[in-house]
Amino acid sequence: MNPLITWVRTQWVPFDLSNETRHQMGSNDLKAEDHLELAVLAHMHRLTQGAGSLWTSRRILLTQMVERWYQSLKQAHRSYRNVLEKPSVYPSEVQVILHYHTYFQHLGQTVLYYLQDHYDQTSYRDMRPFTTVVYDRMPKDWFNVEALPNGHIPLNHPEQWTIDLPVRDLAGWVKHRLEDRGYGVSEWSPQGSDELEADRLFEAIRSYHALRPLTPKEGPYFYALLVFPEAYIERVGDLSHTLAEDPSVLPRLLEQEKRRGRIIGRLRRLVEALYHHDIEPITWFESS
Repeated sequence: MNPLITWVRTQWVPFDLSNETRHQMGSNDLKAEDHLELAVLAHMHRLTQGAGSLWTSRRILLTQMVERWYQSLKQAHRSYRNVLEKPSVYPSEVQVILHYHTYFQHLGQTVLYYLQDHYDQTSYRDMRPFTTVVYDRMPKDWFNVEALPNGHIPLNHPEQWTIDLPVRDLAGWVKHRLEDRGYGVSEWSPQGSDELEADRLFEAIRSYHALRPLTPKEGPYFYALLVFPEAYIERVGDLSHTLAEDPSVLPRLLEQEKRRGRIIGRLRRLVEALYHHDIEPITWFESS
């Protein structure tokens, strides 16, 4: 068995969302399931803090994002080369590549430069004591609420656990909520208040912060993870088929990306106040 899974099981203690915990998280309009999920994440992160010391030679994911991104781009470019050589055969795919892929390739590159500007090798060493067990890519069905009453670990897919700063999970949770509300990379929802959505997500961040306080050093990484278009390459194929059926979907998706930028921009400003620490924005993303 993966030694990381074994270690987490030895650290875990039974957990439930008591009235005291609810009070500590604060009263807001979060759903009961949201409270549970955020409390479980905070609980796991507290129990496994310092997990980076288990493998001193293992790099946390913060230092792996560059090579992972370029591996994804190489794979995408191999596929797109065939499309661009035969534009008449793949007209929808050409539109996706020229507009959708180009934009997100630039955005991903910008996030990598942003991380390089804010973190260096000294930062990695300083942050290692704060690393915890997290999901590499948090799956949609990561949470098992039925396991809580039995004292079991309410986390599905332990094979996807890894070591990184805990805000990776928090960013993954926020991204799932944005997708559920129609603000995902390949979603479209013309309704709803962007400002209200950002405020609702900030209440969730505050609830997590009440149980496992965030540190100022995590701020830029959390912001970068929210902006980073990690899953877009996997969805380009689906978008090509959708575009063939509805040519108007592409400009709507790009407009939706502007709304996502505004929501994340407001979140950044709200989190700055929580941290009492500036988080430099990616200006063109927030205002494009």
